[in-house]
Amino acid sequence: MDDNWRPIRSTRGVLKLVSFGTTPTPVPTSLVEALIANGEQRQEQPAENLYFRAGEQVEIIDGPLSSLSGVFESAKGDERVIVLLNLINQQQRVELSSRQLRRRES
Repeated sequence: MDDNWRPIRSTRGVLKLVSFGTTPTPVPTSLVEALIANGEQRQEQPAENLYFRAGEQVEIIDGPLSSLSGVFESAKGDERVIVLLNLINQQQRVELSSRQLRRRES
């Protein structure tokens, strides 16, 4: 029987189905529950860390660019942002997770 997996694959956040060959494989319920719990913990972070205004000074707090400061340019979807950084004496647009930023202390 050929199942239509397209609605699942086109769901926001779904990269691909867990499968061996062309057949999707069931995932243990305990793994699904752990992933849901992890997502709920992330949502509990204060909203002030997730939303920024254009032109606002921000600091990168995670990842390879950690400790650099820049200017928030815009949101790109729900969890990605564009930040302007001065790298090698040129302003560069860098896409990051909004969770990698915090407002820069004045």
